[in-house]
Amino acid sequence: MIPWILVSALLAADPAPSAMVLEVQGEIVAQRAGKELLLDDGDLLHLGDQITLPAGAALKAYFRPSGPVVSLKGPAQALVTAGKLETAAQVAVRDPKLPTRVADGLVAQSGNSSLVGGLTLRGVPHPQVHPVVGMVVLQPTPTFRWPAAAGKARYRLELLTGAEGNPVWREETASNTLTYPKQRKPLTRGMGYRWRVFTLNADGSMKPHVEEVPFKVLNTDLAETLPEIQKLVASSDPTDWRLAAEVYRSWAVHDEAVALYEKLAEKQPKSAHLWKLLASYYTQAGDRDQAQTARQKVQALQK
Repeated sequence: MIPWILVSALLAADPAPSAMVLEVQGEIVAQRAGKELLLDDGDLLHLGDQITLPAGAALKAYFRPSGPVVSLKGPAQALVTAGKLETAAQVAVRDPKLPTRVADGLVAQSGNSSLVGGLTLRGVPHPQVHPVVGMVVLQPTPTFRWPAAAGKARYRLELLTGAEGNPVWREETASNTLTYPKQRKPLTRGMGYRWRVFTLNADGSMKPHVEEVPFKVLNTDLAETLPEIQKLVASSDPTDWRLAAEVYRSWAVHDEAVALYEKLAEKQPKSAHLWKLLASYYTQAGDRDQAQTARQKVQALQK
């Protein structure tokens, strides 16, 4: 048993999350401040947590700030310390080489990421606005989407910036999808914008169709790390997919995040945490059938 005086010292030194659980197999318990917590995918570990793995159980965790992925199989006991698990059992360590500027914020932000709707799920466009409120788009030439109006309609899309609503671009179309023109100056990375849509009437009047929706373009600093994140996405290792998904979620880049969570759920259908995330995404995207299916999977796994 690991001395509690050492555990107390570690907790006092760093009460902030030290690692994020990427995958749990079996029932694994963490002892923290005298309480026992049953671990699940996506949970955060703190310095001083004592982890107990029974025979047949397995744990993968991502540590900050150096970024190693640590794997441990039961039966084993381990103590969460700075960047590693202190244990007498054999530990496998691999480094996915996540950029430092991404790794530093990933664990700290993973528990606070918001979920918003209007996503593209399984490549099928859903009839919601896109980008949605608070979303971050990867590229400075985004595609806008909104629900179609009844009958044959024409629309005017307007893109604004600044508190005073300075016009950036506007265009009329008969479609309910419009991509920012590549021949125009790209949107500024890191800047916030608002977009709105009007329907155009035969008499020349306009009627609001989509109210102003704020969004941002991924900033330059994070955009420079995209090649490394895309390597994780292209990997054959589900652990890399999970890391990439958590990065996208912490950035509020929800389209890419949900596509990876769906891919992970196919590989790890018994992960209640993944189905909970997908149920939230589907609900807010307006996909009631998918949301209900995901919730039913969660309920079945928790029985």
